[in-house]
Amino acid sequence: MNDTALLASNKLDIGIITHVMLRRGQTLTEIKKHRTYIGRADTFEEYLSEYDVRSDARKCMNLYNFYIIEHGLQGSDIEDIHHERLLEAMKSIKKKPDRLFDYLEMCRELSWKDMINTVREARGLSSMPHPEAITSFPSGSSCIICGATPAEQAHWPITEKMGGKFTIPLCRECHSEYHQHGDVTFYDHYKRKIGEWLARGR
Repeated sequence: MNDTALLASNKLDIGIITHVMLRRGQTLTEIKKHRTYIGRADTFEEYLSEYDVRSDARKCMNLYNFYIIEHGLQGSDIEDIHHERLLEAMKSIKKKPDRLFDYLEMCRELSWKDMINTVREARGLSSMPHPEAITSFPSGSSCIICGATPAEQAHWPITEKMGGKFTIPLCRECHSEYHQHGDVTFYDHYKRKIGEWLARGR
């Protein structure tokens, strides 16, 4: 996969971000493969820590190795798909690799909620709820996870670019955890509390 395919200058912002992540994944994969980190660190994990790439490094490498190395796609095949969607689609593609391009098309066409629920159904999981639109919370609203106040408005799904037109009340600490792990993992961990909040009618 060449630089032109990965970093074409006329792509939309989402495509450019995805391309950059693929390029980063390629670079890190090569560093690990050829052990060029030796001299700066004893292990690749130490190198990642020193390089300060944190969990993003794994995301980049997972994207690159799954879509480019394992499935032989070109950057142009996935240029217009948000990387978080690609990471979620991987879970279904691993179960049904013959439907690779169906799932990529799903990433392009479906809303984040519908895409996530399609992926979850393919994995035998229940659908995620879709909170009603909330423009603001009353003063003193508490976090639906830990009960701390005040609560902040957290987009659901996690960013507006991914269709997050809804909000849920989270304290700063839980909001940070939400962004760290993503809405799918966060929901699976706290689905009882989120479900109780929805059942109360907020």
